[in-house]
Amino acid sequence: ATVVGAVLDAQMHEPEWERGRFPFTLPEVWRDLNAVLFMAPRLAEIHAGHLPKLPPDLAARFRVAVREAVVAVDRRWADEVFDVHRDFKAYSNIFILYIQALMMLGRCLDDERLRRDGEAQWIRWFNHVSTYGIDEFCSPTYNGVVYAGLLGILAATRDGRMRKEISLTLNHLCALQHAATHPVLRLGVVGTSRDYRQFVHPGGG
Repeated sequence: ATVVGAVLDAQMHEPEWERGRFPFTLPEVWRDLNAVLFMAPRLAEIHAGHLPKLPPDLAARFRVAVREAVVAVDRRWADEVFDVHRDFKAYSNIFILYIQALMMLGRCLDDERLRRDGEAQWIRWFNHVSTYGIDEFCSPTYNGVVYAGLLGILAATRDGRMRKEISLTLNHLCALQHAATHPVLRLGVVGTSRDYRQFVHPGGG
């Protein structure tokens, strides 16, 4: 309860465009928009399975905090500008966390709008990576984030087509990472990149 209370204390409530956001560091050094996406699975887990274990006043605060977190998730891309051909996303991993947040919060709150938004954004992400590939080419760190996010989405969706596409993407990630890893040394044998497409001509993949 002490930890949960401290986390809720850090959540922002004003100004309006920051409502529901969590800082990545305390004190906040830079305005990070992703912390709420990383926290969403834990918020959903506590909301769905552990609220009765919290003191009543803290449980009430937590319910409000989750609703405000939904506001921050909804606004994640509201004031960020991207280069042409990026289809509204900076990195594959963060957009996957965005979809996971919509799906998991939608499930725990029984909110059909969030679930439908998550499924729609999945189509967008899947079409994007089917055309351009995963933005973080063979990055063990970022591919790990994508992999975990895909598993979270898989657990949260009941849509058969979406589940098949997620499984296909998981298999692709595994094959790609293994192909680029030395079988004995277990080290990458090719260059990896956080954002390889910055070295590619716009629209060139």
